[in-house]
Amino acid sequence: MSEQNTAWLLAQWALWQREGAGLRLNYKSPMATFSRTADDEERIYSEICDDDAMRVDAVMAKLKLHNPTWYKVLVLAFVRDMGHRQVASQLGVTRYAAGKLYEGAYCWVDEGLVNV
Repeated sequence: MSEQNTAWLLAQWALWQREGAGLRLNYKSPMATFSRTADDEERIYSEICDDDAMRVDAVMAKLKLHNPTWYKVLVLAFVRDMGHRQVASQLGVTRYAAGKLYEGAYCWVDEGLVNV
């Protein structure tokens, strides 16, 4: 079992998800792919081992069943790399509410990772 913290595990899990899906989400603008070549040197790779990534994936799958909104908040925050303002806009809530949803989801995942 990894001794990494929850934020690191979620961030690395998000990169692991992107790699597995073949997504190149490291560009901030969709037009960036047209203006420059996508070299592997520019790509950010995950440092998480598959076992830890699968642990996080299992907890995230349970979260999706437990509270789909919390799941969406963490996916938007980590996989889509959105801040509270963008998450709030996507969910149609205030920034404060988005922050509270994030806190609840994060704590739930943190507890879930301890118990896996």
